[in-house]
Amino acid sequence: MAFFNQLTRRSLSQSAVMSAVIKNVTVIGSGLMGAGIAQVAAQSGHKVTMVDLDKEIVKKAEQKISASVQKAAKKKFGDNNDDAVKFTSEVLERLSTSTDAVAAVKGADLVIEAIVENLDAKKTLFVQLDPPSSNPSWKKSKDYKAGGSSRRSYSEETKQDIEKSNTVAPQHTIFASNTSALSITEISEATQRKDRFGGLHFFNPVPIMKLLEVITFRRVYEET
Repeated sequence: MAFFNQLTRRSLSQSAVMSAVIKNVTVIGSGLMGAGIAQVAAQSGHKVTMVDLDKEIVKKAEQKISASVQKAAKKKFGDNNDDAVKFTSEVLERLSTSTDAVAAVKGADLVIEAIVENLDAKKTLFVQLDPPSSNPSWKKSKDYKAGGSSRRSYSEETKQDIEKSNTVAPQHTIFASNTSALSITEISEATQRKDRFGGLHFFNPVPIMKLLEVITFRRVYEET
């Protein structure tokens, strides 16, 4: 499947149009890249949820972001301490953390994956975030009609429970990976929304580097 690379000046879109479309950003992974992405998203005015496996890990990442934002505020406002404090406070207020990736994407407009550079790990994550039952066509499948078993049929109420429990991110949510080396096409195969999946490769250190590599392929909608 053909894909297209584009280098663009990063802003996580502060335009009025895009801000209306993307308000809530979930960043999965709170390492060097994940924390940096979460910071610039919050500084751009988005509400951000940063996710990792352990509370202590996300707590340390949050502390690093706080220090980095304060540094950015000092550079931006110089000796104007009041404005610097206000800027820092507003940015950090837009940042929250979680250890539950599934719960964190339920209100997201954009999900950016920034976990370990391992194809299987990334695909496993996206299967959890966008399981087969989130695809409308699943309702027509034999598995749905049989309630997940070829030996018995479940009641409509049970089918609804299955559907509800497996509906994770909203259909409009855009998924993206921060991978720098792995195939975006291969990662996207784990999801049910290949038309709303792409690569957003940020450069390190994220709060300083203004470049963003955008990777898409032919199945991606123009609107995405």
